[in-house]
Amino acid sequence: MHIGNRIGLAAGVATMGLLFILGTTSEPDHRIAATGQVTRGDLLVRSVYQGKIEARNQVTVASRFKGFATVVALTKEGAQVRAGDVLARFDAADLERELLKLEEEYALTKAERESLINAVIPLEIGELEMELQKFSEAVDAERQYLRDSVELAAENIVSTLEVDQQRAKVAQLEAERERIAQRLQLNRQYLHPSRLQRADAKLHAAKQALELAREQLANTTVLAPAGGLLVYKPLHIGGEYRTLRVGDALHANQPFMLIPDMEDLVLRGMIPESELARVKPGQPVLMFPQAFPDVRLSGIVEAVGAIAESAPGQPKWQKYFSVRISIDNADERLRPGMSATAHVASEQRSDALLVPRRAIHWRDGRAYADLQNALNIEEREVELGVADDLHYEVLTGLAAGDTVVLR
Repeated sequence: MHIGNRIGLAAGVATMGLLFILGTTSEPDHRIAATGQVTRGDLLVRSVYQGKIEARNQVTVASRFKGFATVVALTKEGAQVRAGDVLARFDAADLERELLKLEEEYALTKAERESLINAVIPLEIGELEMELQKFSEAVDAERQYLRDSVELAAENIVSTLEVDQQRAKVAQLEAERERIAQRLQLNRQYLHPSRLQRADAKLHAAKQALELAREQLANTTVLAPAGGLLVYKPLHIGGEYRTLRVGDALHANQPFMLIPDMEDLVLRGMIPESELARVKPGQPVLMFPQAFPDVRLSGIVEAVGAIAESAPGQPKWQKYFSVRISIDNADERLRPGMSATAHVASEQRSDALLVPRRAIHWRDGRAYADLQNALNIEEREVELGVADDLHYEVLTGLAAGDTVVLR
């Protein structure tokens, strides 16, 4: 190798070394970090809960048929019904036959009572009154004859024996008249009223039996007590838990249908006791039915339960409070029992100092933000208030216009 080449090679190596040295000792190349701004604005914090859509008011339809009733017709579930519409029919064949017999018995009993009042009693009273009148006239005549006999006996025209016989005859007639008068009085005071009372009781019993049968017959047709959406209530039937079918039998007072008022709906849910302070009556709420995500419902918190209780599917030691939320703009597609998500406006701040959530990191339970200035990045502890999905409320540590590093 020539001396010139060696010199050139040495110079190149020296140059590369110098460049390496310069490269390793120069200022580090800062990568451009994503940043955000601390701003002022309104902050609305929503607490999210799950609930079920229900009708505020609903009517329960039950069988009013005494005993067991067999279903022969049913209105289709989900139908919109009006008050007075037929919902179901029960088998009424045996009852109709029984009703004919009871109507006949009532008519005969009524006729017997009318005959007693208008014929039997008046005839018996009339006969006794005529007999009493006859004996009264006979007694008066025989008394006159007795007086005449006494005068004739004084003149020795008739014997004292004849006078005694006449006196005995008068006494016998008076006794018979008294017996008839007593019969008349007893009939009027006791016997006839008693017979009339028995006739009235018999008629009342026949009428009551007839009315009960007619009521039973009416109860074989179930009418809607109110308008609304017809919903079948699941029942325990023949070892199954299902809704009613034609051919099934119901016992008295057994509920089998519901008619919720779909014009007035509410959302009912449960809130953990740890969040009880965040939900109060009067707070606005947005709701989103799971079946129809495009539907946006609005309402307010109407009531929060006063007693802590366990929630289905949750450990017994976890306590919840019931909450009822109004639905002000019900959609016609909604059905009772649908699930929905409720976003309760639990906190609201006006002109709050806001920092992006991504700018906050935590250490030992304290919040920090990386504040970027022209020369470097400074970690600063901050005190935070409430938060929504995107921002925290800043209480201390930052100012409006600060630039923070996003993580």
